Amino acid sequence: MARGAAILSILLFHTDSYNFEELIIPYEYYVENFLALFFFISGFLFYRVEVEFDIRHKIESILKTIVLPYFIFTTCMSVPKALVYGRELSTDMFITIITGQASWFVTALILAELLFSILILAQKHNRFIMPAVCFILGISSVYITPEFNLWHFQNAMLAMPYLYMGYIYHKYELPVTWFVNNKVFVSGVIVCLFAFKYLEHNAGMRMLFEPVIITSFLLFFIDTMMFITVFILLIRHIRPYKMICWTGKNSLVYYFLCGGVPLLTNKLLVLSGINYDDNIIILLLITIFVYLITTFITHLIVRYIPFVTGKF
Repeated sequence: MARGAAILSILLFHTDSYNFEELIIPYEYYVENFLALFFFISGFLFYRVEVEFDIRHKIESILKTIVLPYFIFTTCMSVPKALVYGRELSTDMFITIITGQASWFVTALILAELLFSILILAQKHNRFIMPAVCFILGISSVYITPEFNLWHFQNAMLAMPYLYMGYIYHKYELPVTWFVNNKVFVSGVIVCLFAFKYLEHNAGMRMLFEPVIITSFLLFFIDTMMFITVFILLIRHIRPYKMICWTGKNSLVYYFLCGGVPLLTNKLLVLSGINYDDNIIILLLITIFVYLITTFITHLIVRYIPFVTGKF
């Protein structure tokens, strides 16, 4: 459910950015929060109760379910993307794919999960090495300015604290849940979260996951973790909706499509001559249309060519 809701937010953002001159809903209001939630969930899924971590199996899973789909989807989409943008077909497209520039979130996730796998083994010798490395990398990502962000390693560095927090939450879920369910604690978190959003927006603070442009890592981390805390409470107290769960289960396919479908929708709206104002209701209606089209395409992919998602 959480992952499904997160991918809906990404569809909303891309629909907003492709169909309107300026973002109707500011980026800092929600986008970085849902991106952080994605990485948090990845860390959550690393932990298995009473099951010893098998790094060989995990690496095979990463290669099969993330790396392989990355190369397949980005390669297949490179030609139509070039045609839509009016670019010439050249070897530069394949260089972009090989260097990990074709999909920043996916390549950052690959690097982050590989590094986190190594840290899980390392913590057997020193339990402080995992949090130390994760937070050092996260903080450092804000201050480095790489000339070339190979496989988006800078974004992967920023993701590391969230993988760690997701892992720790799952490991100590029962005691942590007491705080999540405490009404006074949650009420305080909600008030603080709104205050942070107001401060960030009105002070013109930059809180970007891609490119990594963050005014204050501390504010960024507190903001995103407060949101994740509130969102966990929400997810734990609502019944699961099958369609949202299915969306979350196939979120990687949605992610590969979440740029192309809103872009094509924009082209169709322009060709049709439909005029629409910068109205949040119109934005939501277009997003619903984009979601339905993306869901239909994802269904076809999952049902008829599942191997492209790593399912053999």
